[in-house]
Amino acid sequence: MGGGIFRDHFGLFRGCFTVTHGRGYAFEAELSTTLYAIEIAYDKGWTNIWLESDSTYVVHILKSSFILRSLRDFLLCGIVCAG
Repeated sequence: MGGGIFRDHFGLFRGCFTVTHGRGYAFEAELSTTLYAIEIAYDKGWTNIWLESDSTYVVHILKSSFILRSLRDFLLCGIVCAG
């Protein structure tokens, strides 16, 4: 299980979520929860986000230029394909 809390720049609560992952590795849960948080933020139109994670490996992966390009392409496809 994973989850997150959304707060604005004043620290005020804006929402939360939980995700049930079933069986698997902790890394998979951390990564899928993080990607789900990004998807929620995108759906709400929040363009500037601050992510925190307990997994340094997830942070390292998200900092990778390949992942950032792939994520950007995925989000742009959502705009183009849905539009």
